[in-house]
Amino acid sequence: MQYMQGGEFTQKSQEALMRAQHLAQENNQQQIDALHLLLALLSQEDSIVLNILQKMQVETISLKKKIQKAITRIPSISGGRSLGQFYLTQDLAQVLDKAKKEAVQMGDQFISIEHLFLSLLVSDTQVKGILETAGIAADIFRKQLVELRGEEKITDPNPEAKYEVVKKYTRNLTEDAKEGQLDP
Repeated sequence: MQYMQGGEFTQKSQEALMRAQHLAQENNQQQIDALHLLLALLSQEDSIVLNILQKMQVETISLKKKIQKAITRIPSISGGRSLGQFYLTQDLAQVLDKAKKEAVQMGDQFISIEHLFLSLLVSDTQVKGILETAGIAADIFRKQLVELRGEEKITDPNPEAKYEVVKKYTRNLTEDAKEGQLDP
């Protein structure tokens, strides 16, 4: 397996990190926290994370509300919008480090949103407690991920496109079987 460099994030994970920074800025906060990342991940449409949470029957709307409430407790800058430098909290730094380890452990060359989410589930942070309260366990999420992803490895910065093709192909086969065009 090829060694992974520190900055090799998939397109979706880069978008989530940028959204996390934007959320901090919207709240006049200079610190980007794991809470910001979690809300960013839950806000990505048609993501593998949301698909798995849906399969796990997680109520994401109420989860988002809890996260938004927790974000308001992060210190903010008074007197207007936060400009200038942003800092990662220790929680987020820990999550990013664990995400890299998750990717390496899974044999992936890029850090994806599922690695970020798994690391939120296993890192000893406030986010882990929120996710556990919502009934999301790392082992169940990992099992669902393996079922959905199979043996596929992340070898390029846009693996989500592959998932969409597989999902569309599977959906078409299911529809054909229902219409009697294929044997199920």
